[in-house]
Amino acid sequence: MSHSIVENNGWNQSGDSGNDRRDAHPKRLCVFAHYDPEGVLDEYVVRLLVALREVCSTLIFVSTSPNLSVSAVTPHADQVIARNSQALPTSSPWVFPVIGVNFAYEFASWKAGLEATPDWGDYDEIVLCNDSVYGPLSPLSDAFREMEQVDCDFWGITDSLEVKRHIESYFLVFRIPVIASPVFADFWRDLRPVEDKRRLIAQCEIEMSQTLIGHGFRPAPLHQPNWASHGPYGFNTTHYFWKRLIQRYTPFVKIDIMRFDTMGVGERAVLNHLRSGSDYPVEVIARHLDRTRHYYDACGSGDVAHAPFARRLYWSLRTLPRQLRGRRSNARATPVR
Repeated sequence: MSHSIVENNGWNQSGDSGNDRRDAHPKRLCVFAHYDPEGVLDEYVVRLLVALREVCSTLIFVSTSPNLSVSAVTPHADQVIARNSQALPTSSPWVFPVIGVNFAYEFASWKAGLEATPDWGDYDEIVLCNDSVYGPLSPLSDAFREMEQVDCDFWGITDSLEVKRHIESYFLVFRIPVIASPVFADFWRDLRPVEDKRRLIAQCEIEMSQTLIGHGFRPAPLHQPNWASHGPYGFNTTHYFWKRLIQRYTPFVKIDIMRFDTMGVGERAVLNHLRSGSDYPVEVIARHLDRTRHYYDACGSGDVAHAPFARRLYWSLRTLPRQLRGRRSNARATPVR
C-alpha cells in the first residue's frame, strides 16, 4: 500500500512534563488506525490521541483517509503514515472503495505501522486501537493500572462470544510474552487482504485471539462479568451491553451503536445516557455523527440488519438456542411427582 511517511520529532522534544509522564509507565508502542471519508482529523479522534499519548511512549498514526492533512496530525503523533495526496488506485489490494466508503480495515493499518517500526520488539507492550469508538469516557491510566494486576499475556476492553471467544479488536494490548513470540510476528507477516468485513472479522480479529490462545497465551478483558449467562447466544458485548459498560466506567463506547442503531434504542437515548453517565462532551459525538451521516447512510441503507423489524427478529432467533437450553435444564431439574 502506497503511503507517505512523516516523522514528528517535535513531540519527543515538547518538554520535560511530557517525557516524565511517558517515563512513568512501561515502554508502550501504540499504532492507531484511522479513516475518515472526508480526510478530517475529527475532534473525537484528537481526544483519543491526546489520551493515548499520556499512556504510550510512541504513537504511530496510520490513516487510509483521502487527502488527510498530515500537518494536523503531527502534533499528536510521533510518526504519521498516510495515503498519498492522490487517491490510491482501486487495484491496491488493501483498499476497497464501496459506495464512497473506504474498507481498508484496521489490520492493514496496524501491519503498516508495525512494519514502519523495526524496533517494535523492544517495547514492553504494544497497543493496537482504532477510531471506531468515542472516548475515553474514563482515564485510560485507570484501565492500564487495573490490568497491571491481571496475570495475562494480552488484553482488551471487552471480549466477545460472537462466533468464537475473542478480545474485541478496537483496543488490544500485547505484553512481552506475545511480542517476543514468533507466533505474533508470523501472524502479521502472513496477513493478507480480505475484502469482506465478515471474513475479515473471522480471519483477523477472531483468528488472532484463537491463534494466541491455541499457543498457550492467556487473554483477559478489562471487564470480566459472566457475559455468557446474561446475553443471547453469540452476542457482541459492546452492542448488547452498551449501557452496562458505560455504567461500569468503561473507557469507550462503539460508534456503530449510534451510527447504525444496532440495538434499536436510538442515537438520542445513547447520547442522553452518556451525558448522565460520563463527563465526555456529547456535542463532539453529535457533530461527528452529523458530519458523516450521509456517507454511512449510503453504505448501510441496504443492510436489512439495520431495519428495526429485522433487528428484533435477528436477536430473537439468536437468543432462542439459549432459551431452549435453559428450558431443557429446568425440565431436567424439576422432580417428577
